[in-house]
Amino acid sequence: MKDLHDKYQTYRCIRKRVWDEATFSPDSVQHDQNKNLLKSKITNLCRESDLSRFRGSSDRVKNSIWHHMWTKIRYAGIKAEIASTEISDISFIFDHYENFFDGKWNIKIEWDKKEKKHKLVEAGSLIEDFLSRTGVFEKRQTVGNLVKLNKTIGLARAYGKFVKSHDPIQFVTLGADENDIWKIHEHLQGIGYTSDLTALHFMMDIGFQVIKPDIVISRLFLHLGWLHDIVYNLPDDITDDDLVGKGKYKSKFQYTSPKLYKPIIDLTRQILKNNNSDDLKHDIGWSTNNPIREFDIFMVKYGQEPEKKWGLTKNLSRGLGADLAKTSKCPSSTGS
Repeated sequence: MKDLHDKYQTYRCIRKRVWDEATFSPDSVQHDQNKNLLKSKITNLCRESDLSRFRGSSDRVKNSIWHHMWTKIRYAGIKAEIASTEISDISFIFDHYENFFDGKWNIKIEWDKKEKKHKLVEAGSLIEDFLSRTGVFEKRQTVGNLVKLNKTIGLARAYGKFVKSHDPIQFVTLGADENDIWKIHEHLQGIGYTSDLTALHFMMDIGFQVIKPDIVISRLFLHLGWLHDIVYNLPDDITDDDLVGKGKYKSKFQYTSPKLYKPIIDLTRQILKNNNSDDLKHDIGWSTNNPIREFDIFMVKYGQEPEKKWGLTKNLSRGLGADLAKTSKCPSSTGS
């Protein structure tokens, strides 16, 4: 594997470029405003992704963990804007796991082999309202994914029963050490939480030392040459299409596979193991106390499309070349 120090320097380069270039505006005042908005967004998320906030058995902790659990299910597999709107519209019910104890939320689904999709076999009145956007869900955005709905209700009931006599974080860890991320991840899969990356998204947002290696980060690791350092027998000619199962190698090297996302997370943890917060602060003028969450955000924002609400005006990853790894080519930065 190439030297971890070089990878850390490359990350510093990416972080500086996002700060200086992805926020750029020819109007210096607007540029500063973009930077301040980006800083605010990142520092808030890093502060909230702290395990210490999710310890204990208070109602606040119970509700906070549940909120992260069900909202990550809603985000999975659809556009973030759609999920955000839906979450805003249905949180008045979904934020309270006790609501799902009501028999009006009873649901039974089964796989229809002929139609090749799940179909509804049993539905309480609130299930019908949710799916048809009637009753309490009238004029509210609801996404009628039966699997997500069934999963959410089952988890709400299991979680509610568990937290009557246990600290809610134990529902997530089953007593595993908080640093044993893969044991915790396996446990979440075992209780039927949801897909691999969605479970990682949930773990990351409540403060476990993981990132969510989505397609943006996976593609960036490929272009940097990092995937070839960490994934055994990865072909030299693998492409972006292969990461989504549409290339020469079909589904063999999809970014959702453990053979890719586990090495990516393990490498990230190694890169940041000896990170120097003074260096990071020197680069752009500030850093957070949550380096792994900060890493995830900066890497994603490097490869995403412009986002006005984040103060981002450019996608920097287009035309990504090998010279990115040469930190000497990074512009010097000072933060504010």
